[in-house]
Amino acid sequence: DINRPITIRAQFPGWTEMRGSVTVTGWEPVAEYPHVYRAPLEKVARLVVEAGAGKFYREAAGPAMVAEYPGSFFYDPEAKQLLVQPSGDRPIGDCVIEASVLPAALAGREPEPFGARHPIYAGWIIEGLVVWGYYDSGIYIPNADGCEVRDCTAYFCGRGIFFQNAAGSAIRRCHAFSCHTPFNREMGGIAIRGYFAACVLEDNVVHDTPDNGIRFYGAHYGVTMRGNLVHDCRVGLQLKGEPYTHRQLERHLGDFASFRDLPDDLDNLLEGNVAHRPTGGEAALIAHKSVFRRNTAIPVHSAVARGKEDNLELPPEAVGDARFADPEYHDLRLQADSPWRKEDGGAVGALPYDNSVRFVGPQGDDAAGGDSVAAAWRSLPHALGRLQPGQTLYLLPGVYPAPLDLRGLRAEPDQPTRVRAHGRGRV
Repeated sequence: DINRPITIRAQFPGWTEMRGSVTVTGWEPVAEYPHVYRAPLEKVARLVVEAGAGKFYREAAGPAMVAEYPGSFFYDPEAKQLLVQPSGDRPIGDCVIEASVLPAALAGREPEPFGARHPIYAGWIIEGLVVWGYYDSGIYIPNADGCEVRDCTAYFCGRGIFFQNAAGSAIRRCHAFSCHTPFNREMGGIAIRGYFAACVLEDNVVHDTPDNGIRFYGAHYGVTMRGNLVHDCRVGLQLKGEPYTHRQLERHLGDFASFRDLPDDLDNLLEGNVAHRPTGGEAALIAHKSVFRRNTAIPVHSAVARGKEDNLELPPEAVGDARFADPEYHDLRLQADSPWRKEDGGAVGALPYDNSVRFVGPQGDDAAGGDSVAAAWRSLPHALGRLQPGQTLYLLPGVYPAPLDLRGLRAEPDQPTRVRAHGRGRV
């Protein structure tokens, strides 16, 4: 009953873990195959990850193939052994090998008959869990009616957090990374797929996955992507599939309580998202037949988007000239001297200019404004003394003679004050 939700909540949000893998130990070399090692493992390994490197191993057909390919594995069910060749030059004893032996942390049962579209899970809320090491999915809810997953983290899973067929459901404030399956590259970190209406993907962060970041994929109506951050994924953020009308989706989702009272004129909306550094040679953001406003994407495919307004769409080579706060670490707020600031004080893109970024560097000037790299302050005491709640202070590379004294620094619960090194340089 969507009016009487069932809640699964972590007692300690962000610290309650569900784990589907085991750390494999007891490695010994295989004499007949150089660079191949074996270790005992009782359960079948479906997914193998070298955790320290974030490297997913390729499954091989046998020991001889493992010997040919670094970063591969083979599970021998008769000997109950896992065979691997490490991905790099590190000794096997320095590698943390995780073998996924369980399918999912939380997975709903499939509809009967398979593929049927009637609500199975109504009003379910999952909150605050950390799930990792599952070979199929972290969290999977089929036929979701008024369900929500929020404040959860999924990593080293075949697929992160996703719904299959949904109405009035949402994934909010979740974090997914290093989710990959060799069997279905259409998935990845966070997704809703199939037939879905009035669903929301909001304020999520997905990164560093060989597959897709965040996506809607299928027949959709009235869906929203808002406030998400995606980077270092094959495709970052995407609305894929065919937009349906309310009437077209009625025969697929008519039994869902969250669908029945929807108006007939809902738009699809992509708003306030940040996506950059795609790894697959495609766009970081693909906006398909949706209202597209106030997004920042490098690069982007938005030719068929509608209602385009105040988006910051750039090719990768234009990043430097845009003067973002720190694109190396995915902070695409604008410096005060960015050409993308608007005359009225606002800005184009997902992150309105709010004067919240400050800079200090050994070559700066304490008489400057401190609101851009070009106008950086010089000394740490001067910079820290002027930092306000909610602001971020970036330390530019170099040597600072004064200590980083944080005493007296002010912050508020809803306005954290941050001090960070800038870029990849040494501080």
